[in-house]
Amino acid sequence: MKKPKLVFVLALVLLTVGLSGCEEGDFVPPVIEVTGPEFETITFQNGEVTLAGTLDLPAGEGPFPAIVTTHGSPPLTRNDWYNLMVSNFFVQHGFAVLSYDKRGVGDSTGKYPEVGTDNSEALNDLADDALAGVEFLKNHNLIDPNMIGVEGFSQGGWIAPLAASKSSDVAFAIARSGPTSSVGQEIYYSDLTGEGTPLQEASDMARDYPGPHGFVPETALQNLDVPSLWLFGAQDDSIPVPLSIEILDSIIADQGKDFTYIVYPNGDHSLSDADTGAYYPFLLDALSWLDEKFGD
Repeated sequence: MKKPKLVFVLALVLLTVGLSGCEEGDFVPPVIEVTGPEFETITFQNGEVTLAGTLDLPAGEGPFPAIVTTHGSPPLTRNDWYNLMVSNFFVQHGFAVLSYDKRGVGDSTGKYPEVGTDNSEALNDLADDALAGVEFLKNHNLIDPNMIGVEGFSQGGWIAPLAASKSSDVAFAIARSGPTSSVGQEIYYSDLTGEGTPLQEASDMARDYPGPHGFVPETALQNLDVPSLWLFGAQDDSIPVPLSIEILDSIIADQGKDFTYIVYPNGDHSLSDADTGAYYPFLLDALSWLDEKFGD
């Protein structure tokens, strides 16, 4: 099936406030509403877990390309403001966006998972939640079943590629500040940087981390056969960006995968400038990448 041409809208206002990637501080988030002309409140199932979400639809008749969004590590709902900012952008650019409350949070059932080195299956469960969303979209009459992608921020940057590696129904994956290192390496790195270790040194030390690794994404990445994009900030003190790039480069060189990464030179974990707080154009860059891969 011919892929739909992705539509660009030139007018875009990016928020210029600071954002903490993984922890809540004193920042008061702005009020953001998804501005698509239609939305549906939905539920879908992953086994015994019911995921509650919202499907926002763009203007037009469809069928639409679609994205399933996945969260970072906190217990977040579909209404997390950073998630809404991303959803709003893609809806205004012709995508349907499915967002949902993380399992065990909001209106979703199940148990909220604490991802650590002692529970490697937690990320597989979260990836399967995202794939349940893909299955829902695949059977929706307004969605192009051949153009459904998965994207995620931080912990979601593990989840999105993992989900895409497990299903032939996923057309692409986008990871924003998502590590390709193991969970153990990521935790070790963030501990080191929190103690003041320089970022490159901490990443080098994380490469040789001797402790338990928990989830190791390299197998999933080796099985990932769809175009995939990683967006990194070079000043990220939460994930080991140099190590993550080394892993991607190695897989690209060995297997010729259709992997792309963009590094913002002074970007922090939220992909905003570490000094000014202004966001890098990561949403426009993701849209440009999608147009390059799937546009006519």
